[in-house]
Amino acid sequence: EALTHRGYKTAPELTRPAYWMARLNGFHYSGADIRVTKDGIPVLYHDTNLVRTARTANGEKVSSDIRIENLTYAEAMKYDYGLYKSSAWKGTQLTTLDQYIRLCKQLGLVTNLHLKPNYSNLNKANLKKIVDTVNKYGMRENVYYASENKDFLTIVKSFDKDANFDFLVLGTWNWEGENSIIAYLETLKSPKNKVEIALSKGIYQDAIAKTMEFNGFRFTHRRHN
Repeated sequence: EALTHRGYKTAPELTRPAYWMARLNGFHYSGADIRVTKDGIPVLYHDTNLVRTARTANGEKVSSDIRIENLTYAEAMKYDYGLYKSSAWKGTQLTTLDQYIRLCKQLGLVTNLHLKPNYSNLNKANLKKIVDTVNKYGMRENVYYASENKDFLTIVKSFDKDANFDFLVLGTWNWEGENSIIAYLETLKSPKNKVEIALSKGIYQDAIAKTMEFNGFRFTHRRHN
């Protein structure tokens, strides 16, 4: 399966144009990084600060001290999220989770929501908002909640027992801890959902994939565009 991570690469990442272009270029699977503003609005943003992809209205870079979780949604919307790519994308706005899920439904995209572990405001109340947004649009079957943070996935499970999950292993693989990983994945399963495990490229091994599949967990080795 080919997954377009953060949208199609020629457009500003994690924006609606990026996902429109991905779909037009044949992608059916997409990925998005989720953070939450200070006033509790889930949005699509990857980095811990705004310095790389946000600009002021006149094109100036933003201070590295500015983070999504320290801004209200109205404050975050004062920045431009397309100018970093080129002047052709001037005026591109930050995308909310609500806008994104609605777009995925419209385009027929299956999506992976990466619940970012650091500086993301992902407390229990905000995780419930994310689950409620997905279910509001009837997108449970087409959404996977992904994280390397087990607590996040467990909380999501408490709100929707049939949600789909993608447990991320992004550091190193510990064969001695294999049974504990399998036991944890078992806690996420239900008769109706799908539970996957994803490894970062640097630790991918056929043996790990076969072990997970043998124990009933889908393993996906996805190509990012």
